[in-house]
Amino acid sequence: MIEGKNGLKYKVASENDLIAKHLIANGEYEPEIVEIAANLILYNSGCVLDIGANIGTFTIPLANHFGHREFHCFEVQPKIFDLLSENIRLNKLTNVTAHSFGFADHTEQPADRRGRQHRLQGGFESKRELLRLGGMHEMRVDCDRTLDHHLKESTAYRDWE
Repeated sequence: MIEGKNGLKYKVASENDLIAKHLIANGEYEPEIVEIAANLILYNSGCVLDIGANIGTFTIPLANHFGHREFHCFEVQPKIFDLLSENIRLNKLTNVTAHSFGFADHTEQPADRRGRQHRLQGGFESKRELLRLGGMHEMRVDCDRTLDHHLKESTAYRDWE
């Protein structure tokens, strides 16, 4: 476990991955993007969506700072989703809901109930890591909804545009 800026805690898959290295060195990951998002949250209303949340380095500091706001984060990779959920729990964030599914660019026709399969390729920080793992990390996930479709059907998002 890594203790980041403002006492936030992060469980990571490996202390050698890019995000973990930033957390160890700086206590945060992509602080410029988090700051831009914080300004958007400050001057706008509604819940906050983090699509492709990874382990929560975007959602966790923002949800910690904006405890009165509702956050929904989405992560499709099962192992990463488990880390995200654990990080939300470690930081005692009751204003965050994690979802373990992804979105497609369009929905299938109603006659097709199989859903769409999308190929995800994970990024690695070095060619050495790629070689060590024997090539590109790849998995297939079923995506049967778009973000718009999900938001229209869900009662969880009271205030979104």
